[in-house]
Amino acid sequence: SGITLLGSLDEAALTIPVNPGLAPTSLTLTVIPTPGMPAATLILQQRDRILAQRALSDTTTSITFPLTGVTVVDGRASLSLALAVPGRDVCEAQLYYRTVLTGESRVAFAGVPTAPGGINGFFAPWVDTVTFYLAEQPSLDAAQAALDASAFVARRYRGMATRFVIKPLPADGAGLVKGCPTA
Repeated sequence: SGITLLGSLDEAALTIPVNPGLAPTSLTLTVIPTPGMPAATLILQQRDRILAQRALSDTTTSITFPLTGVTVVDGRASLSLALAVPGRDVCEAQLYYRTVLTGESRVAFAGVPTAPGGINGFFAPWVDTVTFYLAEQPSLDAAQAALDASAFVARRYRGMATRFVIKPLPADGAGLVKGCPTA
């Protein structure tokens, strides 16, 4: 698997996991450009700061970007990679230009990794769905607690497409197994 950039202007988000004690130093991309594609530019940036730009031709197979100075937040560096292909016919470019960044791309790190305190210190948690079970007529405190919890999860697991689901809590507690509704 990899990333495909289409047309003359395209962009993809990259998230690089960074373990404690390490710092990313470079990103080497294995590239498969469209044969006959005009000279283009790959731009690596973090938020509004351009980290590096590299020329891309139809014969390029590998491009290396420096990652020194990249900001790491919560064990990950969030970057953006953009493609710019100059051309007269932008509409036609969408149909023909495909730049594939293969799964063989790699990141180099500097430093000495520190041992995590637990498995969740090494593998970042991934929250897909959060389900809130509330009474049919929840108290103001219960409703506020659900809002606070959803805001915390959205902030803590930023960048994930976490779904928030609200389900009714059985009035008599029936269907609860070890504190969780079974439905």
